[in-house]
Amino acid sequence: MLKRFSLPTSLIIIATLLLLFALLPIFALIPAPVQGETTPLLCWGNVTLNGAAAPVGTTVDIFIGADTTPSGSRNVTVAGQYGSIEVWGPESRYGEPLKYSVNGSEATTEKVMRPCDTVDTPVFGLCNQIVNLAALSGTPITPTPTPTVTPTPTPTLNVTPTPSPTPTIVPPTLTSITWSDVDQSGTINKGDILRFNFSKAMNTGTITALNVNTRLPTNSEHVYGTITSNNIAWDSLDKRLTVVLASDETIVGGETVNPTLLVTDKEGNSDATPGTGPAIPTPTPTPTPTPTLTPTPTITPTPTPTPTPPPFEGEGTVGVSGGTVTTSDGKVSLEFPAGTFAGNTTVTIKSISCRTAPEGYTVQNTCFSITTSPSVAELLKNAKIQVKYSTTDWNAADKDPDRLKLAYYSGGEWNLLDTTVSTASVTVSAQTSHLSEWAVLAKEAGSAWQWWYTLLIVMVVLVIIAVVVLFMVTRSRGASEDYDDGDLYIDDEEF
Repeated sequence: MLKRFSLPTSLIIIATLLLLFALLPIFALIPAPVQGETTPLLCWGNVTLNGAAAPVGTTVDIFIGADTTPSGSRNVTVAGQYGSIEVWGPESRYGEPLKYSVNGSEATTEKVMRPCDTVDTPVFGLCNQIVNLAALSGTPITPTPTPTVTPTPTPTLNVTPTPSPTPTIVPPTLTSITWSDVDQSGTINKGDILRFNFSKAMNTGTITALNVNTRLPTNSEHVYGTITSNNIAWDSLDKRLTVVLASDETIVGGETVNPTLLVTDKEGNSDATPGTGPAIPTPTPTPTPTPTLTPTPTITPTPTPTPTPPPFEGEGTVGVSGGTVTTSDGKVSLEFPAGTFAGNTTVTIKSISCRTAPEGYTVQNTCFSITTSPSVAELLKNAKIQVKYSTTDWNAADKDPDRLKLAYYSGGEWNLLDTTVSTASVTVSAQTSHLSEWAVLAKEAGSAWQWWYTLLIVMVVLVIIAVVVLFMVTRSRGASEDYDDGDLYIDDEEF
């Protein structure tokens, strides 16, 4: 009689366990997705303590609202200046006022207005801020009081004829001038920003890139340089004019500015700034400390600090006809073709802290954000972005240009672009219609094939071999049992 062939249950269980054991590395070795962090608010500026430049080591703390614990801190490393402080907080606290302390003493603030600012006092939000500080030792920090809402009584309306008022002509005046030390050199140089604040909305056509040197003359005939449309912009209220100093500028600080009569407001009234007009801020020199002589000085070697790339920033206005916006140091350049924007748009480029790189890549120190005012989600046409990669970026890629990539961060993940690398100009470039956070990434060596891929393949092959061998052995045993002492059985009949 013929016998039905089947595998022993024990062999099937052993083969199944071997297969599950081979698949375990998949679940243990697959990396978790990279989670992004919220970009903090950055604050920086000048700082004085007791009327003098704050010395190195002075602590600057920043508090949100009535908090007693600082949301950002930093020690002064250059006398009279504090570098970028990261202030962290939830979006629900946007708009709350910021308080500053210097060595535990409350500081008065002078905010340097930027195009993205909406108020002239320090508040927590998305716009990075330049705030100059002054403090006196021993001044305690006073908490921000919670305002008490008093109901407004309903007034009784008495209809009384109001005579037509006689219109009063109020001419515009230049009220103040602020200076942003973009390169933090302590002196006024090309790339620094001057902001001219007027008392009323102005006729922007009376001050342009072509005539700003003659319409806003200085008492010493110093000039702002060869100004182009990329170096000059009005704010949304037409009350603040921003000028980025260009080549051949001769501004040193302390010059007074009185606009000519050709500068008018929107009603056509000529400027009536009294006297010689407000002065351009004078840079405060860093005092040289007086050396203290000791009889037996002990020489302690100073560790070499890790170099930190200097911050970079650039801003310009692009119209319907297109244009180019470049940072003051030339590190990042954006070329917008005609038709990219539907109207005049202010484009701002600023260095930021780097996010965690995606798997298989590293990020070094070339990270920046691109924002627009008014905000634009997607460009109508692709723009060309060109970035100078750093020596650190180049070394991270093992000096292989094919491993350098431009990428932007959106929707919680990195998006890598088709990148062109020029070793001659030390740049990477790409085409994009997206403006957000950007970085230069370096692909890790061997990231295309993970070691555990090979291990998984070997384990699967071993399991297959084991199953085949067990199958052959069992089949051989089953066949031998069908023969007994030479008797042959076919269809239950014996021959």
